[in-house]
Amino acid sequence: MMMIILSQQYNITVDEQYLEWQSAQINGSEVDAIRSVCQTLSNWNIVGIVGPELSSETPITAEYGEKVGIPIVSYSATDPGLSNRSIYPAFYRTVPSDSVATIAIIKLFIRFQWNSCIIIYQNDAFGIDGSNAINNAFNNNNLTVVNQIMFNIDTLTFQSDLKTSSVSSSTRIVILWASSIYTNLILQNALNAGVVGPQFMWILSTSISLNSFNQSFYPDLTGILTIEPSIAKYEPETFPGSTQVNSYALFAFDATCFVPVLSYVDYTGWQQYHGGSVIIWPGQSLSILTGNAQLNGIKLRIGVIPSDPFTMVKIVIDQYGQNQTQLTGYCMDLISLLQANLGFIPNIQLAPSGVTYDGLMGMIPNVYDIVVADTTVTPERREVVDFSQGFFSNAISILILTNPAVQIDLLAFLKPFSTGLWLLILDNEELKEQSIISLCAMSVWYSYGNLIGYGAGFDLQTGPGRLLTAGLFMLNVVLLASYIANLASDLTLQNSQSPISGLDDIKAGKIPFNRLGIQVGTSNEDFYLTEISNNQTNFYPLYSKQQLYDSLLNDIIDARPFQP
Repeated sequence: MMMIILSQQYNITVDEQYLEWQSAQINGSEVDAIRSVCQTLSNWNIVGIVGPELSSETPITAEYGEKVGIPIVSYSATDPGLSNRSIYPAFYRTVPSDSVATIAIIKLFIRFQWNSCIIIYQNDAFGIDGSNAINNAFNNNNLTVVNQIMFNIDTLTFQSDLKTSSVSSSTRIVILWASSIYTNLILQNALNAGVVGPQFMWILSTSISLNSFNQSFYPDLTGILTIEPSIAKYEPETFPGSTQVNSYALFAFDATCFVPVLSYVDYTGWQQYHGGSVIIWPGQSLSILTGNAQLNGIKLRIGVIPSDPFTMVKIVIDQYGQNQTQLTGYCMDLISLLQANLGFIPNIQLAPSGVTYDGLMGMIPNVYDIVVADTTVTPERREVVDFSQGFFSNAISILILTNPAVQIDLLAFLKPFSTGLWLLILDNEELKEQSIISLCAMSVWYSYGNLIGYGAGFDLQTGPGRLLTAGLFMLNVVLLASYIANLASDLTLQNSQSPISGLDDIKAGKIPFNRLGIQVGTSNEDFYLTEISNNQTNFYPLYSKQQLYDSLLNDIIDARPFQP
């Protein structure tokens, strides 16, 4: 309307006629938009169309304008796809596209050293294209979109649970890309779910009206930023010239007070707004928000499971004579260290008796917020919960019962040499006239003496005799060394015999599968089913470590792979 008045004031005409106007209400419908355009064109000499307002209504109108040869000028449609001149050559707009706003958001994140966000968008052209533009810009600038939550404008519901998706995320910055008619509704849902202030900071694509919310929510709205296009005002005498004027400027507003605090121009970036106030961040804080999930002052339900030496349970008697459960161990020390550094309030809860490690994972987040335990990271568990970096490394060990009854062989010292070699010591012609007992005794005596160097001396008279004697001495050394080495090897093997040497032996069936104990609900069960038995539950089930030891001692099982 203002454009029409100004054209008449400055005598601007088309074919020597003043500009007039016709308006049409299209109610957000593309069909209504094209119907209104057709009716108006059939009754009036239309030279241009101002509008539509929404990005979802604009594409069909812009295409129609190109077909009939009239320009379409929108004052609020920001869909980046409308900038494609090959598809919409007759479309113009007086506001920057969402691509420009995306650049401003990227520089805002860089300015405050934020690195991730959640995007909430409405499921139409405006929301989807805007979300894609932000996502692409984040990827190009090494920033992360942790999650994208779609708001269905037909059912007025979220694609996924808003509270669960927000609380479980590692970031606390939310970018809401929605029209003004849906922004208030989405914010109200977020307020009801408790995912606005003071733990979360929201960046909106449009302004909101505080009158839409109960005053009790006002403190939670503190720190919300809105990013909107703003057009500078110039008087003719102060107009600096078209080359000095940027076509857009974006402002970030503190939603509680609705005052500009930062201004953005493409060639200068974000600057403190002249005359603006300081930014009051969520929680009435003047410190810049880190953007990451904070635990300071937050109560955490921490689940632990008995497992020596990580979590040890001891019953003590307090000063009132009552039995109290005392928890000690490495996990308790780790929780205390984390509490000192992060400032959370721990509520440590011992898992009920009989709960397995897999069952412990399933109790997050309904029963526990986090679990601190000697838990193995497996792909199946990653599908249910997230894991921190491991605080210790472990491998699968096989626990077997050693054989306490070691058989002692009194003739083991004879094994290094063959029977024929031992019989040679009896082949002595000089003793053939002796009795059998004397023959054996003297033969053993001379052989033993020569082996250890105690034999009778030789009366050496010639060189060949000396050479032969040296050869005999060398033979004694070789025989003695060979005897000792073979005897030590035989004794070592006898003491270290084991039915299996590793998992390959278990896979090969060297131990019957029904005599292999597996603790139910642990990573060992998952590994056994997927890597050994081809998902056949043919092992002996165990439900506690005490049952494991009892089963080994009572000869119910032979071995058990050990890992939590």
